[in-house]
Order: sequence, then structure tokens, then C-alpha cells
Amino acid sequence: MSTVLSMSAPAGVNIEILSVDETAKRLMHSDSDERTMLLFKRISAALELSKKLEGTNIPITELNLGNLGSLPGRVQITKNIFLSNEEKEQIKSLQDMGVNVFLQMLYTDQAIPVSQVLL
Repeated sequence: MSTVLSMSAPAGVNIEILSVDETAKRLMHSDSDERTMLLFKRISAALELSKKLEGTNIPITELNLGNLGSLPGRVQITKNIFLSNEEKEQIKSLQDMGVNVFLQMLYTDQAIPVSQVLL
């Protein structure tokens, strides 16, 4: 996975694969003002990191749900988003923490608040 990400990144973009704990430590001890994009394999990891960063000066404020494919236990929410009941609860927890959770497949697409597609 790290090879694919490294090969697909534009020149000059640094790619690192870190655990949630490593990411939290790195962010909390950084004095850089460099912009950072975090990619998560699971919504649960985004929730875990958000909890670790809660109350710091670097909270996660937005989460874009990209392509979450079909798996056992998941139901289709939109064309490219499938969620389990547990993932829906995790999204609700993120929203309760003040995280703006939205759907936006491409940067040129309009961002859709997750609340519009989850009933």
C-alpha cells in the first residue's frame, strides 16, 4: 500500500504510513504550519484519532467520506458509499465532537453533508 501511495503522490509530497498513536504524537509535537492530509482506511481510525486530539489546538474539523465499498454488513447509502450500522454510529460520534462529515468523491464535486444521506 505504501508503494502505491508513494508512486501516486505528486513530486514534492511526503507520504508516511503511521498508526493512530504515531499520528497523534506527531501532530501534537509538531510546530510546523505545513498542511497535512490524513487518509484513513476505516472510519473507526478517524474517530480514534479525533478522540486523541480532542481538546488540543489541532482537532480534526472535517472528514470526507470517499469511496467506501460494499462489504458484508454494509448497506448502500450512495452510489459509492456503503456503511454498516457501527460506522453510522461512528459518524454520529464524530459529528457530536464537532467534525464536519461530508461526501465528496472529487474535489470538483459539491460537498454533501452526510446528514443529507443518512436518515
